[in-house]
Amino acid sequence: SAEVTNPQPGGTPVALEPTVTSAPGPGGSTVETLTWTGLGDLAAGGVLRVDYRASPTPAAATVPGVGLTVPHTNTAQAEGEDATGATGNADGSYSAGPGSADAFLAAADLRLVKSADPVPVDAGGTADWILAVDNLGPDAAAAPFRIVDSIPVGTEYVPGDTSPWACSLQSDDVTLVCSLSSPTSLASGGSLPPLRIRTTVPSDSLPGERYLNTATVSSPTVDPNPDNNTDSAYVEVNEADLAIVKSHTGTPGLGDPVTFDLAVTNLGPSAAKDVVVTDTFPDGLTPTSWSGGPDWSCTIAGQDVSCALGADLAAGTPTTPVAAPPLSVTAVVGPEAVPEVDNTATVTSSTPDPDPDNNTSTDRLGVDPVVDLWIQKSHAGDFVVGTPGTFTLTVGNDGPTRDPGPITVTDTLPAGLTYVSAVGADWSCAATGADVSCSTAGPAQVGWTSTITLVVDVGPDAAPSVTNTATVSSAATDIDPANNTDDDTVAVGTDINLVLTKTVVATTDTSATWDITVLNEGPSPTTGPLVVTDPLPEGLTYVSSSGTDWACSAVGQVVTCTYDPVLSAGESATVRLETEVTAREDGQVIVNTAFVESPGATVRPGCPDAAAGCGTAAIVANLSTSRGGGQGLALTGGEFGRWLTMVGALLAVGAVLMLSGRPGGLRRRRPSGSG
Repeated sequence: SAEVTNPQPGGTPVALEPTVTSAPGPGGSTVETLTWTGLGDLAAGGVLRVDYRASPTPAAATVPGVGLTVPHTNTAQAEGEDATGATGNADGSYSAGPGSADAFLAAADLRLVKSADPVPVDAGGTADWILAVDNLGPDAAAAPFRIVDSIPVGTEYVPGDTSPWACSLQSDDVTLVCSLSSPTSLASGGSLPPLRIRTTVPSDSLPGERYLNTATVSSPTVDPNPDNNTDSAYVEVNEADLAIVKSHTGTPGLGDPVTFDLAVTNLGPSAAKDVVVTDTFPDGLTPTSWSGGPDWSCTIAGQDVSCALGADLAAGTPTTPVAAPPLSVTAVVGPEAVPEVDNTATVTSSTPDPDPDNNTSTDRLGVDPVVDLWIQKSHAGDFVVGTPGTFTLTVGNDGPTRDPGPITVTDTLPAGLTYVSAVGADWSCAATGADVSCSTAGPAQVGWTSTITLVVDVGPDAAPSVTNTATVSSAATDIDPANNTDDDTVAVGTDINLVLTKTVVATTDTSATWDITVLNEGPSPTTGPLVVTDPLPEGLTYVSSSGTDWACSAVGQVVTCTYDPVLSAGESATVRLETEVTAREDGQVIVNTAFVESPGATVRPGCPDAAAGCGTAAIVANLSTSRGGGQGLALTGGEFGRWLTMVGALLAVGAVLMLSGRPGGLRRRRPSGSG
């Protein structure tokens, strides 16, 4: 700005701006020429005064330079005209000057250093920004000093005591202007009182998010190095990547103690505050004690263990994490831990964690089971050869731990027993020869019982009794192996039911052929030879016999036939007897009855002499051929009636009447009988 006073003294100052022209100057500077015209008349002896203010530009710091020893020379001259408009006369020009004056520019290199506290910060907390100003010289810096601070976007300025600085938030809510008028100058090498301002940190800030704050200091004194007048600092929202690894050594048994080590580390980038390790022990592990390095404090409440670290855990890096003091918890192994149990621990902190996945660690503990398996084998009633028999196998576990399985029952059947089937809920059974094996996947909890039904065929070798043994086993340690095996002895009987059938196969006047068939109705096979006895009646004489595996002999009139092979249920054997007819009376009825016996066979009711079976057949002698020269006699009405009477009599005793009507021979009469 410029003021002109004419005349001087005594005149009235008048604001009058000059005409400014610019031209390039040395060293990249700009030279400005100021021209005031129309300033009015200047009386003889009068004085004209022009006052103006000029501010140095940044170029003045280098051309010609700053400092109290570097002059800045300003030159001015005045020109005028006389009443005729002439600019001079014979004595010379009416111009005055040039006149020069030197100005000196003080140089003060102010430096601003900005820092933040704390670094990092908590989301929802506050951040303090500390601004330190000093003068690097070479000259003193003049007051007032001014700091302009741009509040970080998203944060808010918190008004407070900033004395001796006076601060004011501008209408944009971003620009904070702070000024300091005292001291009036800052000597080279001196420092101004620090300025501390506070801002909020948004509560929804994400871990690792940064807030940047920039401020600039200035004063009226020329600053030869403006680059260090501005500085920035940032705060980063806290995050600490905590990690935990849980481990143990050895394989404890039931009732043994086991110690779990909990290794906690901080992978940074911030320190972790309020570090807590929690561990809820599963069933089968009962925590009893803890031990740890400095700053750890633990409580045990039932299955819950909680350990707090009394100091912040310093920040490390992913490659060089910082470890917390050692920490371990000891527990006692219980039955529920068999065969294995997972134990999980978690570490937390009030500092946000960017990677929660490594905050939890699970350690799997394998525990050998200790069990008391037992088996009981039983049956109902006696077994009978030829019929199925059933065993009941009951298996259980009396603990003290569950058996994880698989559990196997083996049963080697003794001679006389043959595998038919074995079933049980959740059991899988099969047999290889006499070896029966059943398995279940398990687990078998303490108190578990299960039943297998084993069905066998009973053979003759099982009689008169048989002992069957079964065993239960698993991979677990059994505290009482004596009850893992049980045997069952069962009485074995036979049920042999024989039927003997006797029939007349052929007759002549002098011979008769008889078939004796023995059928075993079972259910048991024979256990000894069949013995057929045929006491031939008067009128018959034994001649011979035939039949596979039969051996016959006669002593007097008694014919005895023996059959040694086993006769299974449903099978039959037949022996044929040839006899001579020696009857002396025509029409004589010859009744022939045979009996069968075998060891253990059931006595057949109605058979004499407690025989197992009996059968009867009959023939009628016909001697008419010998009497009549080879012509058979025709049956008269009286003969027919007599024949009917004989048939009725024979039927009453279960006999079969065989009548032969061929001339010159015997007449065969039916029916025949068996039993």
